[in-house]
Amino acid sequence: MNVTVRLSLLFLLVSANWLLCGCSNDKKLQNSSSSQEAFDAISTTDESGSTNSSQAARKMAKAVAESSVASQRNNIDAASARPDSKTTQPTNATDAQAKLGTSVNSTRPETRQGKQSSVSGATKRHRPFLHRRQRRTPYRPTVHLTTRHAESCLVQLGKPFPVLNVSDLNGDRQSTAQLYGDQLTLVVFWEANKVFAREQYTRLQTEVGNIFPESAVKIIPIKVWGTSKELDEIDVSPSVQASCLFDPAGEAFAQVATSETPRSYLLDKNGIVVWFDLEYSETTRRQLRNAIEFHLQHGATANPNAK
Repeated sequence: MNVTVRLSLLFLLVSANWLLCGCSNDKKLQNSSSSQEAFDAISTTDESGSTNSSQAARKMAKAVAESSVASQRNNIDAASARPDSKTTQPTNATDAQAKLGTSVNSTRPETRQGKQSSVSGATKRHRPFLHRRQRRTPYRPTVHLTTRHAESCLVQLGKPFPVLNVSDLNGDRQSTAQLYGDQLTLVVFWEANKVFAREQYTRLQTEVGNIFPESAVKIIPIKVWGTSKELDEIDVSPSVQASCLFDPAGEAFAQVATSETPRSYLLDKNGIVVWFDLEYSETTRRQLRNAIEFHLQHGATANPNAK
């Protein structure tokens, strides 16, 4: 019978500790001390034999009750000591900044340089943004080549451009010297099977013809190798296509260079090379436009609609 009572008391003890596991450390210590007293009572009862199991049960129940009352009292004291969140939280931004000793309209520096603003929005300063790059005065054009590229050039800067005999769309032979413009002439050698050369040919009207009038810059594209039938597959301005000349055997191009297309040559009214390049890129387009504007300033003005 004593073994059964002891197991029952241990079960009650474990149940009581499980119910009180969410309490604080102090309450856990109190529960532990109460449980220790109950264990002491049980062990004393078994060893001395002077008390019976009912007395041990009463002591265990009393210890658990005292622990529960102490836990409730601690919870009430903690709740009364904790400040009310509704009364302590600031009601608006003004109260919060007043507690911090700041003003609502105080300025706040921005992370981006050159920009200042305030909470009220009364003071704002933005760094001006240039939507379009300002045009600079054209500089004197120069030509810089590597050793390999220089060796492939048969016509140098400041030298007369050779007179070339080429064919037009009808197959008639023409001399390039008879096609030079009154001020400047742009001669472009290109191939249909090279991407950049073909791209330059398709953009001649957009990048040159639409900016400078024909009286200022005469465009002479010369297709090297191939036939005129390849022009049917290329979407190009009709004016550029009509002015395109052909060098199917590459004989005319052999008088200018040994390799590398596209090639662009800018000639003055006397057929002297004032600028040239061996590629087509963003740098080439910028330098070509600068060279045209620079040489037009000596006696003519570029199209006012140029961007």
